[in-house]
Amino acid sequence: MKVSKKLTVLLTLTIIFSSALVVRAGNFRHMEKGFFGLRTLMQLDLTDTQKAEVRTIIDKYREQRQNMELQLSEPKEQLQLAIHAENFSEENVRQAHQNVSSIMEEMVVLRAKLMAELKPVLTADQLKVLEEKRAESPEKRQKRRQFYQTMMDAWLQPSTE
Repeated sequence: MKVSKKLTVLLTLTIIFSSALVVRAGNFRHMEKGFFGLRTLMQLDLTDTQKAEVRTIIDKYREQRQNMELQLSEPKEQLQLAIHAENFSEENVRQAHQNVSSIMEEMVVLRAKLMAELKPVLTADQLKVLEEKRAESPEKRQKRRQFYQTMMDAWLQPSTE
């Protein structure tokens, strides 16, 4: 009976985490990762003219974004190495994080530039939808964090035998 309960809990957690990974991998939220959500663009019901303008704006920033992502891969790897180093060094972790942060800052500025160019292409109603989606984002992130924290807490609970 003990083995059956443990196996059931393990299989349940495996299914839940696997499902979460599949959903995340198959999530087509971003037409251009880090730029603009495809789902949101679809909800804006853009005209063909607007789609062409949006495409032009996104294309304008695509190469810069891709270059930044490439620049980010090495600092991210260095951060992971610092975090998981055999001998912990707070200074090394801070420096590695700062290297990642400086590139991320540039990516945020690039996104802001893109958004500033996109807004004039949109109608007042479309801007309202965009603002509503932006306002929903923190709540969705919080719910997702709470879900994963609950799953972690459940998994870390001592088994009762």
